[in-house]
Amino acid sequence: MIFLSELTGRDAEKLLNFEKENRLYFEQYVPSRGDAYYSVDFIIASILQMKESRSYDEYYMYLIIDKNEEIAGRINVYNINRETLTGEIGYRIGENHTGLGYASKAVELITREAKEVLGLNCLKALTMSFNDASGKVLKKNGFIEKEKMEKHLLFNGDKYDAMVFCKKLY
Repeated sequence: MIFLSELTGRDAEKLLNFEKENRLYFEQYVPSRGDAYYSVDFIIASILQMKESRSYDEYYMYLIIDKNEEIAGRINVYNINRETLTGEIGYRIGENHTGLGYASKAVELITREAKEVLGLNCLKALTMSFNDASGKVLKKNGFIEKEKMEKHLLFNGDKYDAMVFCKKLY
């Protein structure tokens, strides 16, 4: 059992600890955020920036909370286009929670949130071409692989192919 919780300033310390605990794990799949990211001040500034983006209906950030009320991951809806009613999702699951269905359930929950609360009709997600686990999660939730973008994502100094997945919500 998991649930999504909108990220707030009260979550800063817990989020910082989660990010520090999973830094090396995450950096296998996403670019490093750099050392400056791993401070309470930076996390708080990031949350404030997200809240401002939310007020412009551009970016929504949620924590994935497990049954013990610990952070299991993060999931976001961003690049929202109100003319086309589309948005993108991105997510990350902490190393201790991988392989337990958290990502699949979180994508299911954010898809419902995007449709019912945010009023979106379509979601998109990009994955690194070598991140098969993320592709499986998206496919399990009804996302369809639409295209391969060659040399699209910069990671550790090299450009990698990205896989684009889409799901219609209506």
